[in-house]
Amino acid sequence: MHSSEIMKFEDKDAGLCGWVVIDSLFDGQASGGLRMDPNVNADQLGTLAMTMTAKYGYYGLPKGGAKAGIRHDPGGSPARTQEVLLAFGAKIADLVQERRYFPGPDMGTNDECIRLVLEGAGVRTNDTSLWDTTDSGLFTAAGVVESLRVALARSGRELAGARVQIEGIGAVGSNAWRILQKQGACVVAVSNRYGAIVNEDGIEVSPLLHWLFIEGGDAIQSYPGARPLDRLAFYELETDAFLPCGGSFTLGEEEAATLAAPLIVAGANAPVFGPAWLTLEERGSAILTLPDFVTNSGGVVGGALRYAGLSANETVQAVERIVGSAVTGLLEHGSRNGAVEKGGRSLVKLAEGIAHNRFQAMQAKPRSHLLLWGMRAKRLGLLPDFVSRAGAARYAAALTDWVREIEA
Repeated sequence: MHSSEIMKFEDKDAGLCGWVVIDSLFDGQASGGLRMDPNVNADQLGTLAMTMTAKYGYYGLPKGGAKAGIRHDPGGSPARTQEVLLAFGAKIADLVQERRYFPGPDMGTNDECIRLVLEGAGVRTNDTSLWDTTDSGLFTAAGVVESLRVALARSGRELAGARVQIEGIGAVGSNAWRILQKQGACVVAVSNRYGAIVNEDGIEVSPLLHWLFIEGGDAIQSYPGARPLDRLAFYELETDAFLPCGGSFTLGEEEAATLAAPLIVAGANAPVFGPAWLTLEERGSAILTLPDFVTNSGGVVGGALRYAGLSANETVQAVERIVGSAVTGLLEHGSRNGAVEKGGRSLVKLAEGIAHNRFQAMQAKPRSHLLLWGMRAKRLGLLPDFVSRAGAARYAAALTDWVREIEA
């Protein structure tokens, strides 16, 4: 499953330094998000590209895994950001036009950023992607919350009344928060890049997000509806679950040693920094870590279904069924072979093996995959909307059953 190809691109005049990392190809193609961050590097992107392969493999989606990154501050000059994005697009034009790599939004980028990259690559912007990314954060969040519900149910708990902490309150974290609040869970603590806050009686999502919109993200610890926490105190909170929904590699050794929550359900890709896995292994059954590429795949699964014609509400419901079924099957399989009880990285390793086998099986017969042909026909305008929508509904139902079935 892993045969990484790392490509670096520079344009000194535009101030560009960026990478594309292709971990795997499916029928000669790969896709994955383009992130923009002043500290991004090739090693990080390599890990994230492998995560994309695992994500596509686990859910049987006909895509190779890749990731791209530009070393740039997205909060800087808009004109400079535009220049960098156009320059990056020009550098990766051959990759994009051949669809050897096709970008999507990620940390620090949005649909407009991708449009600029595609413009720089000479690709018509009305033919952007096989996935619809408009509600990606919502779809990812729906899968994360359903994963949490399934994990809690395993120990006889309900989502209503559960006490949850969320790291990162962007598109995924804020949507997960809204869903949790609607379903009766109590979000007692949240954090962003500037700090963390707690209220043991719960924090309401809308008032805080409005406050941050007016005052700025760096004002979070001044929010009158909660008290501020220092960095490690956030991880020391006794909650039922920790939802990392912000950046990648945020849970380091110190945080892993401090974390009191017995359950990690990720909305972010690769939230655990490499060495921290050793700490989680040492803590054993004290913490159950669900694989991030299983819990946060609602964005890619939902994007395909939404593009095919399902409504946003229908897509959310389909994502909940599919991701919930995946987590149910994994926990059942993990319980039978002891991975759940062992804790640490055991369940993640088990899921990686499943993803690898499924991806290899897909690669063996790439042109027999109906979703691949259906999406290509849709993109070329050869598939009527009512046919595409009916096909998406049937595909979602079949995937719900398939993803739960794991060979012993």
